[in-house]
Amino acid sequence: MSSYTMRVAFVNAIGYPHHMDTTTWVRQTTIAERLAVTRQAVGNWLERPCGFPEPVETIDGVRFWDWPTVQTWHASRTHP
Repeated sequence: MSSYTMRVAFVNAIGYPHHMDTTTWVRQTTIAERLAVTRQAVGNWLERPCGFPEPVETIDGVRFWDWPTVQTWHASRTHP
């Protein structure tokens, strides 16, 4: 079982509301992979006032974002 799967199982076990779909949670590395950018690019988005979504949760220092929210943000960006 991956550490991601274990963390999500932990979050589900402590009883988050049912409207929070933890199956769509992604880490910074996964965001970079899915958007075909570097982890540093994602890190830059986190540091800059560009409207990047806030994490939905932080567990043991690992931040998680909702993938559909990140996708929507990325699709709405104006590319020069």
